[in-house]
Amino acid sequence: MQDLDRKIRTGIAWTTLAQVVGQSASLVITIILTRLLSPQDFGLVGMIYVFTGFATIFADMGFGAALVQNLDVQQRHKNAVFWLSIALGALITLILAAAAPYIASFYREPALQPLTVAISLVFFINAFTTVQFALLQKAMDFRTIAAVQLTGTVLSGLIGICLAFSGFGVWSIVAMQIAAAAISVMVLWIITPWRPNFSVRWDALKDLSKFSRNLFGFRLFNYWALNADNLLIGRYVGPAALGIYARSYYLLMVPVTQVSGVISNVMFPALSAIQKDVERVREMYLNAISVISLVTFPLMLGLLVVSRPFVLALFGDNWAGMIPILQVFCLLGAIQSIGTTGGWLFQSQGRTDIMFRWGLVSGSIYIISFVVGLQWGVIGVAVAYTFANFLLWYPTWSIPARLIDLKFVTMLRRLAPTFFGATTMAFAVWMLGLIIPNGWSYATYLVLQVAFGAIVYWIVVHTFRLEAYVIASRLIAAYYTQVRGR
Repeated sequence: MQDLDRKIRTGIAWTTLAQVVGQSASLVITIILTRLLSPQDFGLVGMIYVFTGFATIFADMGFGAALVQNLDVQQRHKNAVFWLSIALGALITLILAAAAPYIASFYREPALQPLTVAISLVFFINAFTTVQFALLQKAMDFRTIAAVQLTGTVLSGLIGICLAFSGFGVWSIVAMQIAAAAISVMVLWIITPWRPNFSVRWDALKDLSKFSRNLFGFRLFNYWALNADNLLIGRYVGPAALGIYARSYYLLMVPVTQVSGVISNVMFPALSAIQKDVERVREMYLNAISVISLVTFPLMLGLLVVSRPFVLALFGDNWAGMIPILQVFCLLGAIQSIGTTGGWLFQSQGRTDIMFRWGLVSGSIYIISFVVGLQWGVIGVAVAYTFANFLLWYPTWSIPARLIDLKFVTMLRRLAPTFFGATTMAFAVWMLGLIIPNGWSYATYLVLQVAFGAIVYWIVVHTFRLEAYVIASRLIAAYYTQVRGR
């Protein structure tokens, strides 16, 4: 078990490094592209992503995750999953290319047809990475994963920026996506040793299918439950509105997926490895959500307070419509950063069947909220979605928690201290905003408030020695001790 603890610490460290550097680079790239391109450009790509994101679910049909979760994976399993992924990738590319005229007709945007055909190539390219990524994750080799992701993000971002500067418009975003996929494939195949062969035993998939089919079913329905908002806004409000809504949601998802994702990438294989030791799984899970809340709560509540100078300083006046939407999404982000961790428990315990059934219920409620909120435009959709998430928070978390005998009140006790620290910081930043003279630039507002908020939050968590802060400090100290000892 000491080896597992070491892998967890190392994995979190490397994943954190990859996410911090990668997201910093991604944020810089996004800001530059946002300055160079229009909401219309991002809206057009957002319309396509509704369909390509759905197609992504079919890329490996859950077999990649099944390779990670299964304790007895053999060469025949890897080989079968690889060739299945290649076949699915080619099929999805052909279907999307054929569907391009109909997608353009649905949105009444002729420009979408060639864009969809080009983006469809990503699926065939990505098919070559399914097994390699799964094996790296199973082995908890997050150093290699970090290298692949960072290389793809930086190089593809530079390509996108160069094309945007050259006047290629929306095509710069499309080219960036294709380049990211191609670069990841090349780097993975250079640095990973596993190779497939042509001796395929399709019956090997049966060993993985119980886990994968329920996970696939959940992803299939859950996708539309979480993306029906983009479909409805793009169809009934327009690409400019969708561009603003999608950018706001992206800023919400940066801390949710990147902070939670740092730990999620490590916790799924780690919890799968000790899935039979329920007591240890429970304690490890509570420690993980404590650390997540230590970061995501202050980020979300802080962004809520500084949303106006943040948007106007970084993106400009053309994106002012993001401000009210972003403020609503900040409340959503705080709760989602914890709610999404329930998937760790469903998958690591092999109970994707329960995950699928609950997904049908919660997803239906999300879709209804989008339809109701659409009556008031993009802000109405954001408010309705946030309300639905608060309504479903208890069952979304408590159902998977039962698998490890974890009570809701126990989780609240773990999260309460960091919520207190984050609200204290947000209130202090809000008060500072009232004092700063009105004539100062938005950039000055933003820098002062962010710096002040960071200092206040550190003072609170350090002075009161919040449990999450202590856990995070120990993880960091243990990792650096291990590094120095090499």
